[in-house]
Parts: sequence; C-alpha cells; structure tokens
Amino acid sequence: MGKLDYVCEIVPAGLTEGRWIQMAEVLPFVRANLLQIMVVIRRPGSHWLRHAPAGTPFRSATLTRSKDRRWSDDDILIVYAPGSSPQQFPPTMGKFITAGSDLVFCAQYITNGVAGSDQSSVGLVFFKQPPSQRVITLALEDRRFTIPPMLQSIGLKREGFCGEMRFFCAFSPFYISGENVLNTM
Repeated sequence: MGKLDYVCEIVPAGLTEGRWIQMAEVLPFVRANLLQIMVVIRRPGSHWLRHAPAGTPFRSATLTRSKDRRWSDDDILIVYAPGSSPQQFPPTMGKFITAGSDLVFCAQYITNGVAGSDQSSVGLVFFKQPPSQRVITLALEDRRFTIPPMLQSIGLKREGFCGEMRFFCAFSPFYISGENVLNTM
C-alpha cells in the first residue's frame, strides 16, 4: 500500500454571520482508502491557498507559491483518522467560524488496489447562545524534522503564543515513527 499526496478542496462555508460550533464530525465516504482528513477554517483575507481553485479538488504538491502551501494562523476545525470520535466541546467552549470563511478539506489517501472517489463531508452542531470561551487549534510543526534510524529518543521543540489562553488539549501526529510521544506544555 502506498501513501498519496494530500488532496484539498476549498468549500465556501456559506455563512453570512459568524457562528459558534459546539460539535463537529467528519463523515468519511471512502473509508477503505482514507488515511486522514483535516478540515481547516480559512478566514476571509487569509493568504493560505489564495491562488488555489475553490470548489475543485487539487493536490497539495501542485501548489507553487510558498504562501499557498503553508499556513500558520488559520484554525483547524477537526482532524479525522479512522476510529476518530466527533469533536464535542464543553458547554462553555466552542470554535468560531467568521462570516465569509471557507472550509478547506485536506485528505490523505492510501492505495489498496481499488479505485474510488470521495464525497466526505463535515457535520456541524451550532450553539444556540455563544459560549464564554473560544477554542483555537493551530499547527506547530517542523517539516524538516526527521528521526534517524536506530535512535532511541530525540527531542523536538515547537513554540507558539496566542495571548492569554487556557490549554485544552494536544495531539501528536500518529504517523511519526517511534514507540512514545510526549507532549509537555
């Protein structure tokens, strides 16, 4: 089985006013070929994927402009991998989608010898009243990081600051080779 490039699609959220999200769930369509899906809230004015086509799937490898390839400050709505649960926030916390935002679906597939097409979607539950705290999920990563063979342990430090905040959760990508991943805050 082989791993394929990310396939992305920009979908306008269609919101004329900002909305608070209480719960989000990725509804996968081609489970046999799907490795993971990340859905990102691309706010109006974001430089990320500015030159990419909206409403048409494209491979991440085809992006030629560096600002289109990398983002640093758009909120990740949800990350799905097989077996993932819906993302549900406590009653006082939620994600916010600004009016005019897009949802960017970035899916990574694996080959299994059977061709398929995908129409995965995301289900959203909106708050009736705004929560008191906003949840933001940012990517702090280093694509130059590699783990040399036969090494027992290695450290990686990523830093980010979002002003006054309360830590909610962290996750490490499970595709990283190794026996143990430790997040410290």
